[in-house]
Amino acid sequence: MKKMLYALIKFLKILLLFILILLFSNFIKLFVIDVYFIPSSSMEIAIYPGDHVIVNKLLYGPRWPRDPLEINWLNLLALNDTFYLWFKNTNWVYRRWPKGQTISRNDVIVFDSPEENKMTLVKRCKGIPEDIVEVREGVFFLNNKIDMEPSTVSYVYKVDIEKANLINFDDNFTSKYPSKYSSNTNHHNPDYLLPPSVALSMKNVFGDSSIQLDNIDPVSSKSAYGPLYIPGKGIEVNLNKFKREINHYLNIINKYEGITAKVVDDIIYLDGKPDSLFVFQHNYYFMLGDNRYDSEDSRKWGLIPEENVIGKAIIVFSDNSFSKVK
Repeated sequence: MKKMLYALIKFLKILLLFILILLFSNFIKLFVIDVYFIPSSSMEIAIYPGDHVIVNKLLYGPRWPRDPLEINWLNLLALNDTFYLWFKNTNWVYRRWPKGQTISRNDVIVFDSPEENKMTLVKRCKGIPEDIVEVREGVFFLNNKIDMEPSTVSYVYKVDIEKANLINFDDNFTSKYPSKYSSNTNHHNPDYLLPPSVALSMKNVFGDSSIQLDNIDPVSSKSAYGPLYIPGKGIEVNLNKFKREINHYLNIINKYEGITAKVVDDIIYLDGKPDSLFVFQHNYYFMLGDNRYDSEDSRKWGLIPEENVIGKAIIVFSDNSFSKVK
C-alpha cells in the first residue's frame, strides 16, 4: 500500500511539474518572446526567405489573446466538434497590458495580416499616427519630404554586365545580391536587388549606363500611394479633406472602428447620418517591405491597427548565423 501511495505521489509530482512547464512555456510564448518563420522575400536584404526572427512581445506591451485559438494546447480542443463552435464564435476584447513603448518609425514589426488569411507578416513601420505618407514614382515621402531610408531597403536594378565587372567590384557580389528577379531572357542585362548605395557606387565605378533602376508602372500601387494622413486614437479627422483617399479611411472605419461608413452622391455617411467629422478610437500604422518591388504591404491593403501588432523583430537567424535586425 505504501509503495502504491509513494508511486502515486511521485506520479502527481511529475504531472504537476509537467503542467507547470507547459504553463510557463505557454506564458513565455504568449506574452514575452516567440519565434516566427519568414516565408517571403519582402524584407530582403534585412531578412531572407527561410530565416527565423525572434520577436519581443514585451516591448510594446504584451497583447492578450483575442480568442481561444491563440492559446497553445488549449486550441487543440477545437479539433473536437463539441468545442469547435465555441472556439469559432468566442472573441475577447483587445487589450495590451502592461502598456509598453510606443511603436517608432523604422521598427521591424511582426503583425497579423489585415486580410482574411490569418497570416503573420513582418514589415518595417514607416508611418505612425499624425504622419503623412506618400509613395511617388516609387520613392517614399514622409511628411512631404523624401525619407531617409535604412541601409537594408533595396530596389530592382538592371545591370549591364558587359560594362560592370561585378567580380572586380565585389568578390562576393553574386552571393550577396543574387540575380533572381530577371523578367527577361537577356542574360547580358539581368535584374539585381540592390540597396541604392550599392547602385550608386557601381555607377561611380562603371558609369551611369552600367546600371539602371528597372522600369515600373508609375501609377501602380508600388509606385504611387497617397498622400494619406495616418489617424490615431482620439484624433478627429475631417474626412471631406481626404476625398481622394477616402476609401482607405472607409476601410479601417468599417473594419476596426465599429461603425458603418460609406459615400453616396459625394456625401459621407457615418452610421447612416451625413457627417464628415470622425474621432478614431485606434492607432494606425503604415507598413512597407524593405524589398520595395516584391512586397505586399500597406500600399496594397492599407493601414493596420495597433491591435494587429504582435511585437518587434529583434534577432534574425538562419542555419549558420544570428544577427540583430537592422
